[in-house]
Amino acid sequence: MTRPLSSALAALALAFAPGLAKADVVTFTGNGGTSGDPVSYSGSITVTPGSATSTTISISLTNTTSVGDAVQYGYITGFGFNVPVAGTATGSSSDADFNFLRGASSSQSTSLQAGEFTYAFSTNASQLHTVGSTEIAKGIGAGQTATFTVTLTGTGAGNLTAAQIAAATAPANAPFSVRFRSTNTFKYQGTDSPDGDKVPFKYTVVPTPPPPSGAVPAPAGLVLGLIGAGFFMGRGFRRKTAAK
Repeated sequence: MTRPLSSALAALALAFAPGLAKADVVTFTGNGGTSGDPVSYSGSITVTPGSATSTTISISLTNTTSVGDAVQYGYITGFGFNVPVAGTATGSSSDADFNFLRGASSSQSTSLQAGEFTYAFSTNASQLHTVGSTEIAKGIGAGQTATFTVTLTGTGAGNLTAAQIAAATAPANAPFSVRFRSTNTFKYQGTDSPDGDKVPFKYTVVPTPPPPSGAVPAPAGLVLGLIGAGFFMGRGFRRKTAAK
């Protein structure tokens, strides 16, 4: 019975510990293209602090285009976003055809229309705006979803929220924006066509559930005591087991 009890004490301590990492979420949608060939997407941004100086940004992005020729020919080839906290970042994607780009890098471009986004993902290894013809179909097709992860380390990174990322328009002079391209470049010509459209998002901050009415955070001493009790009870159990 000792092991379940120690595990329960540790879980209880984590549940009441003030200031521990808690995910912060924003959901979003975007609509572009033309009335005859619209393009659209949806997704979410989740920020999970790891420490006072580190955090993980997770972005889920789905191509929700459902009518017109863009269903067959249209792809999301990249997107850019701003992060109002400076730091060192690494990025990865569930889709190996996407590359992580840094706006501050002299060898990479994260610009779509105006300034450089802080970070971007693109099917091109060096820029967000222009991808090669063979890189278009490597993007997110209609009905497909990909997830993207950025690990950020720097002063204040642990206080970053998804809402701050969503609201940020600097340094790119634009909010989170998605780049659509089409493999049928001859068909689409002109402004806002599904080939080349740059679609900023509309977002909603997911409210963080408040604590239960009348709930009072446990004192730090109690939290540490519970964690310590679980630790030593677990060690005592292992010693008894080894002695048998």
